[in-house]
Amino acid sequence: MLQTFSITYLIVLVFVACDNIYIQQNIHDMNALVAFLSLAFLGMAFVLRKENTSYGLSVLSASLILFLLYSASSYYFSLNADLSLYPALKLLSALFLALALIYYLKDIEILKKVLLLVYALAGILAASGIVEQFFPFMIPPRGPNVGALRSLFTNPNFFAAYLVIHIPIGVYLYFKAASLFAKIFIGLGWVLILVSLGLSGSQGGQLTAALQIFVTIRYFLARKETDRAKLVILGTLVSLLIYFDLFKVILAPDMVPTTDTTTGERLAIEDPWIFENIVLRLLYWSGAWRIFTEHWLLGSGLWTFLELYPQTGLERSPAHAHNMYLQTAAETGLIGLGFLMVCLTALCSTLAHVFKKGRTEVVELNFYIAVSIAGFLLHNISEYNWLTANFIYYFVFLVISAEVLNRETSGYEKWVLVSGAKSLWVRAIPIIMVLGAFTLSQYYRYNRIISHDILLSRMIDEVSVNVERAKDLCSRCPEPHYLSGLAHLEAFRRSSDKQHLIQAEHDFKGTLRLNPNSMQAYLKLGTIRSFQGNFYEAREYYKKAMKDPRYRREALAAFIKII
Repeated sequence: MLQTFSITYLIVLVFVACDNIYIQQNIHDMNALVAFLSLAFLGMAFVLRKENTSYGLSVLSASLILFLLYSASSYYFSLNADLSLYPALKLLSALFLALALIYYLKDIEILKKVLLLVYALAGILAASGIVEQFFPFMIPPRGPNVGALRSLFTNPNFFAAYLVIHIPIGVYLYFKAASLFAKIFIGLGWVLILVSLGLSGSQGGQLTAALQIFVTIRYFLARKETDRAKLVILGTLVSLLIYFDLFKVILAPDMVPTTDTTTGERLAIEDPWIFENIVLRLLYWSGAWRIFTEHWLLGSGLWTFLELYPQTGLERSPAHAHNMYLQTAAETGLIGLGFLMVCLTALCSTLAHVFKKGRTEVVELNFYIAVSIAGFLLHNISEYNWLTANFIYYFVFLVISAEVLNRETSGYEKWVLVSGAKSLWVRAIPIIMVLGAFTLSQYYRYNRIISHDILLSRMIDEVSVNVERAKDLCSRCPEPHYLSGLAHLEAFRRSSDKQHLIQAEHDFKGTLRLNPNSMQAYLKLGTIRSFQGNFYEAREYYKKAMKDPRYRREALAAFIKII
């Protein structure tokens, strides 16, 4: 039963929790679904555990749990609770997964089976991405990077980061395959992953993959396993040849338009310059650093970078900082970054301990796990593959995999906090599950009201009732106040009833009380003051709204209108 459920759960993580672009409009429902399955996985792994097995925590697993727990709880310090709700629940879901894997991954044999299934699903995604290049009708509407391969992911860089994780694992599984069919199956998957990585157009992902392959070849040469090194080189060359044939000969002429479909004029096609990407990332990192210096201890809150960066005065409005470490520092402060560094330090120490004292089989798998983790962490210097898509779950899986290998190594010690820690650990899991179920219920009900009930309300009274329900579920969230303000402002435009205008003003001020950085609320308050004939205060509100370039044009037009 547990094995069947774990396979289903893994399939959902791969194909749904990747922020699947085909179901992007239901992203909160999908987040709640994955959290529910993670919680159920933990419950089943806990209930079906062997009573005579000790499940004490090592320093690595304890540091991972503390980091995930603190990062999720940083929601309570967020400057915009609505933005932080989604990533906070994802971190809780990752925490449930970490606890479940501690029970589920009992030994290295189970770990090998899970690695094979994870790799097989990656091969399917890689193949589907290539296939969709030949069938454009399967592809949902895309942005300017038309030719970039992204499969089910919302961004080619996310897809590339996902593929990079599996490259070392594929090498390990290939040389451990027991039959010729298995070797062909795994080798084909590896080639497909490399070809898909090339078609993704992600320079960071491609560079990371090249480093992983180089390190793997050096590892084989150092062990005097030249045959294995040659096979890796051959597989890489075959992948490059297929990529060249697909991209340069078959796909490239059709993927990049040469004329404007509206005017018929020829387009000037320019190749992306790596230096431009570097400059942009330096700009984004500078913004993250500014946010960190203003909220250095506790941070500004998960995913508030999206709202705060435009107000730093820097150009553009990126969705994330393109750097996991800087964004973690900006959003969770010095404390959150410290927990992350402790976790990574414990991870490196554990991997080094296995290299020194593990038996041959364990050390070999440890190398590939280390290369996979290193690729993930390295790629996150130039990207933010963390709380987007399903990356946090893969990170948790790889960390607990290192923990499993550590158990197989002599000198493994569990971290005992107090006498009787084993019984305390067994009592803690049910408490975590109860609190997790309550949190999940609140999250689902709140987002259901915000994304469904309020938007479908026909009468202002219905809006008010639903807004009050949302406020009861999340007293720190500004969104219910803002939506109520919009509804009353619209009601005033239709009826000219000044009571609606007074209530709208009250709602927008409530929004600013919970989120002082909401430039939208300042913009709406300026509109209200204009209706009231108080043009001086209206101009002041418009000036504040102009600090955010996303609302500058609208605020400036309204400002000029009342001069």
